[in-house]
Amino acid sequence: MPTLRQLRYFDALARHRHFGRAAEACAISQPALSMQIRAFETELEADLLERRRGAVVLTEIGSEVATRAQAILSAVRDLADGVRRSQDEPTLRLGVIPTLAPYVLPRILPALDRFEPEFLIISAGFDAHRRDPLAQLNLEVADFAWVTRELLAIAGRHCAGRVVSALEGGYDLEALAASTAAHVAELMAA
Repeated sequence: MPTLRQLRYFDALARHRHFGRAAEACAISQPALSMQIRAFETELEADLLERRRGAVVLTEIGSEVATRAQAILSAVRDLADGVRRSQDEPTLRLGVIPTLAPYVLPRILPALDRFEPEFLIISAGFDAHRRDPLAQLNLEVADFAWVTRELLAIAGRHCAGRVVSALEGGYDLEALAASTAAHVAELMAA
């Protein structure tokens, strides 16, 4: 997957249309920039530019990628600005590894409720399922649905239901599918 660094480098190259000037703008050497752009093209499996003596010309797909890269970088800047603006407000970061989740979450959820979050980010990892070969825990699909309902109830009381959920995964595909379906069903029912 392309990195933000590669997007920044490609954006600079698209704006300056010259490897030397783009490298200078990025505060890296021209060979390092060239290597990153090649890696970016390889990752995307596309020729994004035509290299000409003293200049760079974007291909058709390169122009489209440049436009999208600008939008992505703008969104990342907006995200960073929002985080910086919120630094004056209290932040609660809660991470619970799957081995402890069944024992700790029932005690932590009331503290999360008292914190009154403005939004919740759920990193939904389903490797705690009893059938998962790595964690070797005993959670069932119903347990994942329960914790989702509890988090949604907190979000409903304090942050107008604002929730972002990202799938972290699991290693037993059937258990992962069933657990994800239960999690998404609870999200959709809210």
